[in-house]
Amino acid sequence: MAAASAAMLGGAELGRRLEQREAEQVAGFARQLADTLDRGIDLRLRGLDAAGRLPTLRRPDASPDERRAVLSALQQANPEYAVVAFMAPDGRVAADSRGAFAGADASEREFFQVGRERPYVGDVHDAILLARLMGETAFGRPHRFLDLAVPVRAPGGELLGVLGAHLSVEWAREVKQSFADMLGAVNLADALVLSSEGKVLVGAPALEGQPVPTEPGLRRWPDGHTYIVGIAASRGHGDFHGLGWRVMVRQDAAAALAPLERLRRRILLWGLLATALAGGAGWVLAVAIARPQEALAAAARRAEVGGAGEAFGDTTGWYREARETAASLAAMVAGMRRGEAALREGEGRLRVALEAGGLGTWETDLGTGRSRWDARLAAMLGLPSEPVEVDGERLIGFIHPDDRGRVAREFAAATRSGAPYASEFRGLTAAGETRWFASRGLVLPAEDGAGRAIGVVRDVTERKRREEALREALAARELLQREADHRIKNSLQLVGSLLRMHRSRMEDREAVAALGDAIGRVDAVAQAHLALQQSHDLRTVDLGQMVRQLCARFGQLNPHVSSRCGAEGGLELDAERAIPLCLVVGELLTNALRHAYPPGATGSVSVDAMAADGVLTVTVADRGAGMAAEAGPSGLGSTVVRALSRQIGAEVATRSAPGQGTTVTLRLPLHAAAPPAQGSGCAETDTSADARASGA
Repeated sequence: MAAASAAMLGGAELGRRLEQREAEQVAGFARQLADTLDRGIDLRLRGLDAAGRLPTLRRPDASPDERRAVLSALQQANPEYAVVAFMAPDGRVAADSRGAFAGADASEREFFQVGRERPYVGDVHDAILLARLMGETAFGRPHRFLDLAVPVRAPGGELLGVLGAHLSVEWAREVKQSFADMLGAVNLADALVLSSEGKVLVGAPALEGQPVPTEPGLRRWPDGHTYIVGIAASRGHGDFHGLGWRVMVRQDAAAALAPLERLRRRILLWGLLATALAGGAGWVLAVAIARPQEALAAAARRAEVGGAGEAFGDTTGWYREARETAASLAAMVAGMRRGEAALREGEGRLRVALEAGGLGTWETDLGTGRSRWDARLAAMLGLPSEPVEVDGERLIGFIHPDDRGRVAREFAAATRSGAPYASEFRGLTAAGETRWFASRGLVLPAEDGAGRAIGVVRDVTERKRREEALREALAARELLQREADHRIKNSLQLVGSLLRMHRSRMEDREAVAALGDAIGRVDAVAQAHLALQQSHDLRTVDLGQMVRQLCARFGQLNPHVSSRCGAEGGLELDAERAIPLCLVVGELLTNALRHAYPPGATGSVSVDAMAADGVLTVTVADRGAGMAAEAGPSGLGSTVVRALSRQIGAEVATRSAPGQGTTVTLRLPLHAAAPPAQGSGCAETDTSADARASGA
């Protein structure tokens, strides 16, 4: 009986600890899903704000068709948007991506009133106008949306309107479903998103719109099933401050605790068959089995804390054509003095140059202000195709009102200094059409008067349109790149979470260690993508920030060993080499934290990065046991370090001695260069940074 009692007590203690571990794990899943939703809404709010800064939307004179083209492209890039609309300051819809709401009045809607002042996210609501356009959803659910809005201001700061979008709640449903599919391996029954009122926003169709119990832990639900429930609050991220949502993850208790029940029966059987000493041994066995589980749960909590002129428009070319034209004109004047024949030859050359360049000519009398235009320039401005003479007032009338002051100042500066005149401006044709022109000219002073100015004009409207389209395409590409990098980072984080779940259920130490190494490498790549996502141009990475985030992420691997990160500010590295370098530093840091010191011993590991004379130096050092000089490379870690160092053209040097610690130094050009030849560089200078950990 004593043995049986001891076995039963041991099984009960083990059950209590395993139930606690499962509850902590489910709560962690809920926090991860809540963070994913918060980051997703913040990313879309920042993306909408970036779209509101596109030149087309910030131009006061942009047409509805131009704005609608930008809005349609934005919706195509983000299919989770049901509609994207641009509203004028009075609340009227000026343009929308569906072309169905022009003129609709949104002035009384909260998203418009708040969106005039600052970025706004509104809670879920049923579709009103869009319900008729979008048809039925899966399971017959009504269309529901979140409202996103940002102010759009002109370069001078005045309000041009509000850019708003309806974000379909189906987006949150897809995020939840992806998360639930990933967690299906651990018997997850469901994941629910609750409103601030405790009703289900996203979940099983039968539960949506219904209130559900919100007590965490092991609970019996009205459906008769018992679940292990974890709840996390949505706290927002960045400019998004949250909507009071909560995320609930529930795990079927019977499936989750089935191994526990089997283990309990075995312990009871052992207790009945064993002696009193065997019963005591059973108690010790139960505690010994539970302790590694507690250690895994503690490690999961620590990891969670650590986780929280180009070819499209070379204006220099127009300077060359202006000089050629001036030379032709000078030759023509000289030819007039030399004779009729030379004059005809000069006129012929000038005509060929003007026709080939699509140029019109002008000549201005600086004394009277009157100008003479040739037939080609007159045709450009919508006048009959014949030479015309205009006075200063009429000339100014052909220049766009917003450009008249600048053009007048540039022309006046050229006449005062005698320097060549050059200007690009918008002009108004006789039909009222706005077109872009480039004008180049020279001032020819006269001894007996004010002199005259001559020059050429070319219609560059199509070039300007291509430049504008290219700028918008580049802005859209950057937006899509940030979205892709964000999704890559999130996918890597989900992979890391799945690996951690599988590791927590393994008992084989070698398998656990191998998964730990894989998790570290996935985390390192995820940190590099996070740094790339936070960069200002998606081409370079703030190396100091990346190293600091890496130390914070990996510093929890060994609670007895502290990590210190020292990195100069302003260090930037191209993205092609930053990701491999992050993985190399992650390998070295992981090896130092795990193997530099005996188990349970205290110590420190430092990571430093600095640049001098165009060379970047990264050092990972510890003061642990060190290695003998004859220790050679071993394990996957050394292979990864050597291969990635060779890939980025880095030299790796290791200095170590028994009892004196280990220092690994990487040196590589700060700016990208050709990789080193085979058999040179790091292949010759590399020694094993993880030889102390066989098979690491």
